[in-house]
Parts: sequence; structure tokens; C-alpha cells
Amino acid sequence: MSGIGTYTTKVRLDQLDGACLDLGQVTDTFEVTVNGRVLPPPDQVTLHLDLAGYIQPRDNTITIRVATPLRNRLRVTDGYPGQAAQPRQQYGLIGPVQLTPYRQVPIRP
Repeated sequence: MSGIGTYTTKVRLDQLDGACLDLGQVTDTFEVTVNGRVLPPPDQVTLHLDLAGYIQPRDNTITIRVATPLRNRLRVTDGYPGQAAQPRQQYGLIGPVQLTPYRQVPIRP
């Protein structure tokens, strides 16, 4: 298959300043939305996103859309013999995914 995989979860968070979302392993390009707002692209190496300003102290919907690579489809399509010999690629949101809420407090000397 090749296309877009959509992963959605709902989470309720109370009394927070933000939350960090770590995606673990993601194969191919992706987009993250929180409560319908698209986040800026994250660091593609760490796959770490700070959700401050997007996540709210209430029910939140987090959606991750991942484009899957075309190679797996070409492996089983007539007319692409070079691809048939390639191993099957992992794809999608493989994880583990972690959401870590946080609070910010002043440090007094």
C-alpha cells in the first residue's frame, strides 16, 4: 500500500503549561495537528515537538498524518522489476509515542 496513514487520539490534560510529544520512529513525511491547528515541522532527527501554545487544559485531539513510501506498492506492481527485489519497508507511525505534560515554575535563589 501507499498513501496517508492517520493516527488520532484524544487526551484530557489539566493545569499544565505545555507538553512534549516524542514520536519515536516515523517512516516518511508527517504532519502533526493539535485541536485542528497544524504544528510547524519538527526536528526530523529527534522527532520531538513542544506542544506549548497548542495543547489546552481541557480535552485535546492530537492527529498525526504520515505519508507512506511508494516502494512497498511498487514491489508488487508489474513493470517495476528493480523494485521487486527490494525488501519490504517499514512505514507509518512505529513509535513508541510519548506525551509528557509539564509545568513551568520560577526558581527563586
